[in-house]
Amino acid sequence: MPFACEVKTVVRLEDDKHRDRLVGADGKTVRLSCCEQEAVSRLEPVCSSAHRVLYGSAQAVHELLPGMSHGPVRRRPRFERDDERLERLITQPGADLHPGLAAAAGLPLNEHGFVVVDEYMRTSDPSILAIGDCAEKRDFITRRPSTVMLASTACAEARVAATNLYELCMVKAFGGTIAVYSTALGATGFGTAGLTATAARGAGMQIVTGAFTGVDRHPGSLDQSHKQMVTLVAARDSGTLVGGSVVGGSSAGEITNVIGLAVQNRMTICDLLASQIGTHPCLTASPAAYPLIKAAEVADAARRTASRRETHDRERVVA
Repeated sequence: MPFACEVKTVVRLEDDKHRDRLVGADGKTVRLSCCEQEAVSRLEPVCSSAHRVLYGSAQAVHELLPGMSHGPVRRRPRFERDDERLERLITQPGADLHPGLAAAAGLPLNEHGFVVVDEYMRTSDPSILAIGDCAEKRDFITRRPSTVMLASTACAEARVAATNLYELCMVKAFGGTIAVYSTALGATGFGTAGLTATAARGAGMQIVTGAFTGVDRHPGSLDQSHKQMVTLVAARDSGTLVGGSVVGGSSAGEITNVIGLAVQNRMTICDLLASQIGTHPCLTASPAAYPLIKAAEVADAARRTASRRETHDRERVVA
């Protein structure tokens, strides 16, 4: 539904045993990922335990709250609507698809309304290429249709289209969207690339994960140092990276880009373990505790444990 707005109540469970969960307005309990837990902990100082959250596009919020400007939202806005006080306002800017022009040109659309293209961004009409939010996308790993609309993805598509405008360059095909994304909440950066563990399992993949929390400077007592948590998701059998996430300081976005590059090049956990990295006290984590590499170590250990367990189970069946 384009430009939809909705008010939800989200209550944080105060029981320390369930600090990784939220209860929604419908009464359902939602388990949070490590990245989401960090986000909630950062929001807690400025929100009460019961959050009234209005979310939707900037246009829809403006229509519901005419007095609100389109400028930056204040840190703790309060608006009255149906006698309900909002503790935090979250806007979801985006574009509504208008496929009428493409349909009028006779171009096929997929089930989500995107223009069908091949890996070279060509449509069914040899004289028309489509890139950006209007173009069909498939997930890089699962090959399923994707509705991801990101500027970084659009720019990659544009480079592929430009390279293949007059002749095909076989090494310049668009292999699917990895959905590399990062944002920031105050001084904390958040990033994700590829599949989450939940999405991978939902696609029927057998996976292992590895997470490590360190500091993005060494020693951690240096000014502007920040905790950095990296989580990696890899195929259990091959060890191929399929995704990852980062929570940290200003370097979180670049570490996320590295994970995206690793996924695109189908690197494995072992490839990361053998990677040579450059470090500096004022710029990076310690070479002995580099979160990206340490997360790969944890994932590798999980993979070896799963392999040994499978071998043991097979031997028991044979016996």
